Order: sequence, then structure tokens, then C-alpha cells
Amino acid sequence: MLFTTPEAVIPGQTVEASIAWPVFLDNRVPLKLVIQGHIVRSADDGTAMCFETYEFRTCHAPSSTTSRGL
Repeated sequence: MLFTTPEAVIPGQTVEASIAWPVFLDNRVPLKLVIQGHIVRSADDGTAMCFETYEFRTCHAPSSTTSRGL
């Protein structure tokens, strides 16, 4: 994966990235893709990461109901 960073990243450094996934689980639960890997290169035009592991995780779905105080 190629991305930009505000600070320099050292090749060989282990990193984790989370990406909001555009498709919902069961059309209602938001997902994110979590990847782990290491930096393979870093230059002015971007930083490249090699995936070692990845998984989809669920995110907290916003509540569709409101609670009412008595």
C-alpha cells in the first residue's frame, strides 16, 4: 500500500493501518480493514507498506433509537 505521512518513516518499521470499508456487514454494521506489515520504502512521493496480516473488524454502529428520560 502506498500512502503519505506527515513525518518520515523508517524502512523496516512495523506499522498498523485501519481503513474504513465502504460495504456494511448485513447492510447495517460498519467495517474497517486493519492491516499490519512493515515499511519497504519511504520517499518524498510516499511511503510503501507490505502487508503481513489483515482482518476485517466491526465498528460500533450508530444507535438508531434515542433514550427518553422519565
